Amino acid sequence: MLTPPQITLYGRRWGAVCSSNHWKMARGRLAGEADPSRSRSEWHSETWAIAEDYASTRECAMSVDVMRRACTAIVAGRHCSTKDLTNAQFDRLLTLFDLLIDPDNLTAVMKWNDESEGLRRRCFWLIRKSAPEAYIRTVCADKFGTSHWEDLPVDSLKQLAMTLTNRNARRHEPVKEIPQATENQPF
Repeated sequence: MLTPPQITLYGRRWGAVCSSNHWKMARGRLAGEADPSRSRSEWHSETWAIAEDYASTRECAMSVDVMRRACTAIVAGRHCSTKDLTNAQFDRLLTLFDLLIDPDNLTAVMKWNDESEGLRRRCFWLIRKSAPEAYIRTVCADKFGTSHWEDLPVDSLKQLAMTLTNRNARRHEPVKEIPQATENQPF
């Protein structure tokens, strides 16, 4: 489920995709259906193919909305609402948007080809949010034998994030009060 800031980011990035590809509506249809963007890259070709299939099965005209739905279908593997995407799928959608804006963006190509990059980035964020750097390095050295936590594989980063999150939660639990024995209690 996407958060309101994610939905805002999604809208801004989708606007940039439409602008860079000159996707505009004219008389209820996507203007310039034989647009050169169709053959601009493999991602454009796939988006157009899924959009055309969606439009033909729904018996509707090609539109910017149909193109947007095609992008969501590419990352989710099915047609669904953007709001139903997981964080990993949303990261992938933003990467697809980057590729549709600039197919030569090497960073976006590498992120698209390495799906674990989004998970790695989310683990980094959670780890940095969970504890001070010195504590992170100490826990990492104890747990993995190295203090260079940024170089750990994704599975180890997930373990480190879970460890720090659990320790952080325990640190903020209220102290339970021990009941005091009174003279009137037999046990």
